Amino acid sequence: MMSPLFNVTEIIVIGNNGISEETIISLSEIEIGANIYKTSKEIIRKRIKQNAYIESVEVKRRLPNKSEFNIYSINFF
Repeated sequence: MMSPLFNVTEIIVIGNNGISEETIISLSEIEIGANIYKTSKEIIRKRIKQNAYIESVEVKRRLPNKSEFNIYSINFF
């Protein structure tokens, strides 16, 4: 699990209607090059949900080295 093979090389954001990908990645506090197992998915999910417009988010690990955030709904009204 601590192998460099599991270092994040790509962060994928899906469904981010109205909120920039950069904002969502910033909220996650995940960095390119960090180990994919360094932070739990639940902690990442809670960080992203700090944005009041995000109703739900799913965090996935795409092994060996990608993180994926599925933003299911954003409430602007």
